[in-house]
Amino acid sequence: MIIKLMPYLLAGLFVFSSATEADAQRRSRSSTREKTESRDRRGGEDKESIKDKLAYDIFLGTLGFNRGFSVSTKLGAGYKIIDPLTAGVGTKLAFAFFNELGTANDATVFNFAFFPYLRYRIGEQFYLKGEYNFFSRDLGTNDPNSDNRVNFQFPMAGGGYVQGFDDWKFGIEVMFLLDDDVVFSGLEKSDLYTFIEYNISFLYNL
Repeated sequence: MIIKLMPYLLAGLFVFSSATEADAQRRSRSSTREKTESRDRRGGEDKESIKDKLAYDIFLGTLGFNRGFSVSTKLGAGYKIIDPLTAGVGTKLAFAFFNELGTANDATVFNFAFFPYLRYRIGEQFYLKGEYNFFSRDLGTNDPNSDNRVNFQFPMAGGGYVQGFDDWKFGIEVMFLLDDDVVFSGLEKSDLYTFIEYNISFLYNL
């Protein structure tokens, strides 16, 4: 049944994407025309307020239920240096609870990071992005006589795809770890974080 419906689902997705792109282009042309007319009325000056240059990012990460529960999020705020290029800062938060059945080794882990980033928009739906993360990892050892947290740094690069109307857009972002050195007891950075980071994205003023 699903196989028979697949062509119709794909056709519907194509029509939806085409309509979204057409509407986005129409709105973009309308916005450009309004700005031009406004600039002409002011004698050629086109002053854009700081508010118009601010960008906000909300990301929802992987929701997991392997031996417990885990959830992560990423938040960011930036400033558009020029129309396609945004510079900003952000934070990552991750919570996990691991349940070892039949043992007393349950653990609650809280990880966080801060990062500056650069993002460059390509067209209306794609962008490239680079981050430099200052990450703090909870080792979850629950040993009061040892350091349960390790801190390290790493760059990430990737990009995203979005759809949407007006200033808010939604989509997906994928980032790749670029530095995988050993940082703790023979563990590499990809052992303590992740080699591929992916999030559902909600972006304002891309």
